Amino acid sequence: MSDSEEEERGRRERRSASSSSGKKPREGRKLRTFTSDQLRKSNAHDDDGENERGTSNVNSHRDIGSASSKHEGNADKVQAMRARIRKKERQVALHEPEVHVIGEIDGGINFGSGVCCRWQLDFGSAWEPLSGNVEGQTHVDYPSDGDSAVWSHPLDVHFLAKGIQGWPRLLVQVWQMDEFGRVHLRGYGFTHLPCASGSYELDVATWRPMGTLKEEIAANFLGVTPQLRDMDLLFKKAWSDRCRLSTTSAGIVRVNVDILLRNFHLYNVNA
Repeated sequence: MSDSEEEERGRRERRSASSSSGKKPREGRKLRTFTSDQLRKSNAHDDDGENERGTSNVNSHRDIGSASSKHEGNADKVQAMRARIRKKERQVALHEPEVHVIGEIDGGINFGSGVCCRWQLDFGSAWEPLSGNVEGQTHVDYPSDGDSAVWSHPLDVHFLAKGIQGWPRLLVQVWQMDEFGRVHLRGYGFTHLPCASGSYELDVATWRPMGTLKEEIAANFLGVTPQLRDMDLLFKKAWSDRCRLSTTSAGIVRVNVDILLRNFHLYNVNA
């Protein structure tokens, strides 16, 4: 048998074996084709998606703009509300008696070095502060010569008065800081503010409680002076409880103050 006949026989055997196993020969991959109508529809769909994205971006910018405008509107509302409150506060005191206290806590005498002054304006229930601070503290002063401390701490308070009772009074406390950073009491004091308009120079005499002999020795060497547990003893409970205290005099706090009165004549009060 020749070579060509053997090759032909081998091909028939392989073909018969593949047909007997039931497997189909693998076909080549077909390429998908599109018509012109399908391409136009696809391009139109892509254009719609881009338009939607552009619209969403525009809407987001509009939202940001609306949020910023809303914030500006809220700021305008807050400013208008503050203006109404200020106008209302002024209208409250439009025809009511007013007292304006302007001045300074000038300084202290005979307190030593490293002293400061804590102050508070005490007043009755018929008085209402419209502006200004009613309490505060001066800086710590270390005078280079003598015992005259200089504070020059400003006072500026505006009161609305609905009655004469409880006229404002100034309460002071003088404290001293030593070279070790310890703070101890130097004196308490109070004075009534003048009831008439004008400029005044006030000297507030101060005092401190005295302790036992052991406490006084500790105060002399360690700076641990006795203190009041109840600050109402300065004025409110002075007549009932302060008379039982043993006290010693301290230095003097000088205060310069100007008193301005308004609308008292509408209530037949000569001031």
